[in-house]
Amino acid sequence: MKRQGQQRLLTFGGAFSNHIAAVATLGKKNNFETIGIIRGDELTEMSNKVLEYAFNCGMKLIFVSREQYREKNNLDFQNSLLEKYGPFYLLHEGGANELAVKGCKEILSFETEKYLQIVCPVGTGATLAGIISSANSEQKIVGVAVLQGKGYLEKEVEKFLASENSHADWTIEHGFTLGGYGKSSSELRQFIYEMESQYDLPLDEIYSGKTLFAIFQMKRQGLLGQGNILFVHTGGYSFTH
Repeated sequence: MKRQGQQRLLTFGGAFSNHIAAVATLGKKNNFETIGIIRGDELTEMSNKVLEYAFNCGMKLIFVSREQYREKNNLDFQNSLLEKYGPFYLLHEGGANELAVKGCKEILSFETEKYLQIVCPVGTGATLAGIISSANSEQKIVGVAVLQGKGYLEKEVEKFLASENSHADWTIEHGFTLGGYGKSSSELRQFIYEMESQYDLPLDEIYSGKTLFAIFQMKRQGLLGQGNILFVHTGGYSFTH
């Protein structure tokens, strides 16, 4: 964005998007303008803690219908945003693009080679694709879907992997969405509370909490094999409380 001389960044996200919160934070810290196109025209800046936080960081929030939001990758829709808000650097939903995959390759290193199973949350698929690309042949990669998208998520990951030379063993587990993106349960909230109380490990209900909860459940159900498990905590904060 800096190389292109842009001073405004426009991106997309849902009501509980950690990505939206992160972009708003960067905009405030680095003094550039941020615009968030948010899925759900029934929402406002005060609908939840994530949106309120982003708004207070100075992000301009634009609420669109779910039908409009599905056009986010449509060039005509993007051009209409360009006409309305002026020049901007476009960052895809969740920050998911080829640069994201490249960056996420760096998550694994020689220090993580001892882990036979690597588990991470899956929203857009870019993080999972990066991890798959850099995994060794002995490692099994498991993505935990945080939204309902069986089949769709696999295709998204495969798109990112199309230009990568990877033959890693990977799968996406769809049994722990709790009903969809941003959905939670009293059991999950209790689990997150216990993890923070006992281990001082902060988790959010959208990504990291769901994933670690899934790891415990899959282990009990015999869905994970033997050997060391690496849980990739992708950040996030419990804005939903």
